[in-house]
Amino acid sequence: MAAKQTPVEAHDALDNLVNQFSDPMSFFRELIQNALDAGSPEIEVWFEFQDEPEGKAGIMIVHVDDFGEGMDREIIDSKLTRLFSSSKDGDLTKIGRFGIGFVSVFAIAPDAVCVDTSRGGENWRILFQRDRSFHRIQRDEPVDGTKIQVIKTATPEEYAKFVRRAREVVTYWCKHATAEIRFDDESVNQPFGLDCPVQVDYDADGTAVVVGFGADKQPFFGFYNKGLTLHEGREDLLDGLVFKINSRYLEHTLTRDNVLRDDNFHKAMEIARSMADGPLLHKLYDQLADGVAHGDSGSEMNFLYATLSAVVKSNKVRKRELDDRVFFKTVRGGEATVSEIRRAHRKGRLLVDTKDSSLMEGLETREGAIVLAVGRKSVVYQTLCDLVDGKPPHANREFCQPVPADSSAEVRAAEPLRRGLRRLFDDHGAKLSDVAFAHFAYPGSSIARQVAITQRELGEITVVEEAKDLGRSFFSRARVLVVNADHRTVKRLMDLSATEPEFASYVLAKLFFLRGDLSTELDGDLLRYALTHRDLRHASTKHGMHGMHSTHGGA
Repeated sequence: MAAKQTPVEAHDALDNLVNQFSDPMSFFRELIQNALDAGSPEIEVWFEFQDEPEGKAGIMIVHVDDFGEGMDREIIDSKLTRLFSSSKDGDLTKIGRFGIGFVSVFAIAPDAVCVDTSRGGENWRILFQRDRSFHRIQRDEPVDGTKIQVIKTATPEEYAKFVRRAREVVTYWCKHATAEIRFDDESVNQPFGLDCPVQVDYDADGTAVVVGFGADKQPFFGFYNKGLTLHEGREDLLDGLVFKINSRYLEHTLTRDNVLRDDNFHKAMEIARSMADGPLLHKLYDQLADGVAHGDSGSEMNFLYATLSAVVKSNKVRKRELDDRVFFKTVRGGEATVSEIRRAHRKGRLLVDTKDSSLMEGLETREGAIVLAVGRKSVVYQTLCDLVDGKPPHANREFCQPVPADSSAEVRAAEPLRRGLRRLFDDHGAKLSDVAFAHFAYPGSSIARQVAITQRELGEITVVEEAKDLGRSFFSRARVLVVNADHRTVKRLMDLSATEPEFASYVLAKLFFLRGDLSTELDGDLLRYALTHRDLRHASTKHGMHGMHSTHGGA
């Protein structure tokens, strides 16, 4: 004898359906979804509140109006008022497949629900009571589509809170809906796109995809059907990228809190991945190259460089794909491709700087270097380092090129100090070929605060580290001592040299050697050389004066 089966009570099944969603306000999504399935080109959500005498709650009326196909009696009896009966199975133009959308309206425990609808010359009102029992009433006047009123007792405060929350819910679930959704006569529709500087889109065969690099560097995803939200989140589903997929093939789970991970889901994800691995990368390259070509700067360009840096580090791109791209300008306004800057870096001829000068011109034209207009503490520099697998040096910190003084008055004023320095360094035994004056204060100069440097030849491009060299050995090469004519101390010493050339020379020589190893012994030697020449000068002067007196007396 077969065991007796306990029948499932209808009201128990209905209770389960009513309370299946974690958020009772999700009924808005279900009603709007049904309206979209009915082909409504627009849907209006609006509210009324009928206040009552003080001390009593008022009446809140929630309206959800659509202008779709409407319902006749057959549909009302077989679909609206009968659970688990749906003609949507197998029809990919419909979102819902469980025939349970409407019952969700009872999740907020309304006092009554009124549905007015017309179709095929039939006009009906279905009035649901608090206990979910209903009456079907024939109407004389037709309505355009279906108009739903949800009636509930509420205080003014409860009503205001409900409307605020309803706006949030409708906007979240319906912002990308294919029909216009108006909330209290204001559209909630938003473009189906991403709030990020770089994005690409795909739209074919009922599936639209948009993929981009997130401005906040946080992943994001959104899945939609007919623009209605199925699921959104921050889980990393696509290598840290942000993306949205709107497809008629996607479905939500029975509980409406996630997207169904079926074959259609995986096909849609493959489309998104192919967009990320191809068109999105090329869009990044194009936008960055266009920005460089137009001289753009600022936060968006920094974002593009940082994103390119992350892409290169992740090995998503084969570096050869970038060879012909121009992502940097030279400091003199020229262009250099990625392959050119890599080649220059391998040869030790890639530099960066931010200011143009005669030094930059010399580095490019005479030394064959590429000097990119990049600051070393910038995002751009980090991107450059990632592209060349190294750290290109700063041109002005690596090299210097003082400009020789060409004013005859300037040369004449410096002559006493020049002669004094020459004698002093000769006594020291330094391999000095000459003493000259030049201007160190050119744009971006790293030697502007130095009193003097040395060069093999005056005016050449000199490595900064070599600019302090001044040998004394047999194998040392003679160098020019180049004095900074722009330095405030040098100018004072030039004035002093008119009367005390030896002392002025001593002070300047001491300042030069302070950059290296100025020992007590060397300082003493310099001072002794200076005093010796001073004594000789004074002795010579006295001797000359004595000779003049003797001659005069003899006459």
